[in-house]
Amino acid sequence: IETLHKAGQGEFNMKPKPILWTSTLTDTKKSKEKLGSLADDLIIEYWGDSKSEGIPDLVAEGYKVIVANWDAWYLDCGGGWWVGEGNNWCSPYKDWRAAYNNRPYEGLKGNWTLDAEAKKSILGGEGCLWSETINPDNVEGRLWPRGAAIAERRWTDPDECWLSANTRQQENTKRDIS
Repeated sequence: IETLHKAGQGEFNMKPKPILWTSTLTDTKKSKEKLGSLADDLIIEYWGDSKSEGIPDLVAEGYKVIVANWDAWYLDCGGGWWVGEGNNWCSPYKDWRAAYNNRPYEGLKGNWTLDAEAKKSILGGEGCLWSETINPDNVEGRLWPRGAAIAERRWTDPDECWLSANTRQQENTKRDIS
């Protein structure tokens, strides 16, 4: 934490915006008390499940948030073998339709009023692909077409479900394998 504060006083007078993944430091509505003065400069990457109220709670505390829901946008999940035996929190495999249907703003409706200011607090989203399950032989199959589905959802956030994107996804897949 001290190093981060010092970086803001360096030659370029830059003030870094560190990204903190959700953890025990951010799991209560009093996280700013735990984090002290650093809390004002943090961006929180939220990896909880897509149905939880974690994002509205963080935004209500004044944080900027990046969405990375494990139950839709963890692209390495579904292999099962690397987390433990059998089914676990990372199972089962989620196809591109699950990734596409994960609508961070939509999931918050009912729990949170999405006024224009609140929406600005969600800076973006990330499809996570952790290196412990990836090698040169499987990276393309793990990333596509789910990466394209996440990108379309985040860039345009269409009102339609995955069915409207089906033709586009099939075309992308043809391009990927040719």
